[in-house]
Amino acid sequence: MNRSIPKRHHFVPEMLQKRFVNEQGGLWTYDSRRTENGVRADMPGNLFLEGHLYMHVGKDGVKDVSLEQDFSRLEGLADPLISKMIDATAKNRHPLLTADERVIWDQFFLQQWRRVPDIRNDLMSVEAYRRAIEEAIDEFSKNVRPVSDDEREKYLAADKMKSARNNLHVNTLKSQSPVIRNALAGRGLIFARVVNPRKSLILASRPVVKVTSSTAKLLSDERVHAWLAITPSLAVSPGYYGAGTHIIDLTDDQVRLMNLAFLSKALRLQGDQRR
Repeated sequence: MNRSIPKRHHFVPEMLQKRFVNEQGGLWTYDSRRTENGVRADMPGNLFLEGHLYMHVGKDGVKDVSLEQDFSRLEGLADPLISKMIDATAKNRHPLLTADERVIWDQFFLQQWRRVPDIRNDLMSVEAYRRAIEEAIDEFSKNVRPVSDDEREKYLAADKMKSARNNLHVNTLKSQSPVIRNALAGRGLIFARVVNPRKSLILASRPVVKVTSSTAKLLSDERVHAWLAITPSLAVSPGYYGAGTHIIDLTDDQVRLMNLAFLSKALRLQGDQRR
């Protein structure tokens, strides 16, 4: 039965990647962890993925990939909404989403923000998770009963740690804060267009980037914008409360700054993983 379980889990959907491909269907890519490869074109099926990323392994060894299946269904629902946004803004019309469509979009946007490995590694690195387990074992050994060396080694084994950390990640993704959902639902949408045909937005391993020029940090504060590029010439962010949709045109400098924001998050976190 396990042979039918999908192993390659894309954290940036192929349907989103395909909107950035060249005429040959390849996506120009650069991986700072493998600089020797330089810039090269690869197919979306081979990019932005990690094995068993959304698989939960139970105590009985049963492998649950329902989260990956949920993401697949959500991507299928969001795909036509992205097409709707692209078509409308290309005709200088404001994309109008129904109430149900807006719920789907907000869920897709939020999960695209949360589901990437960079976020998991940012919140709890492998080293930090190991320290937390070691502290828990020490606390148990002190207050409940002594933990043998064999038991300690069992819980700190690399495969055990990897599985447990991934289970924690999956459980986190399955839960959603109603506060964040309500914050998104109450805000409009801003569509930022690239008008210079020689300029393009990039798709990064951390495709949603939060931008704010103040001390504001929460999505409930409309001074906070979180951008997701959905094509090389269009990005979307939560807008202002009660203001509906807005379309803005990006200058060349603004395109550059937005790309630098996407890059800085991805490169910083990849650097953290190497240390």
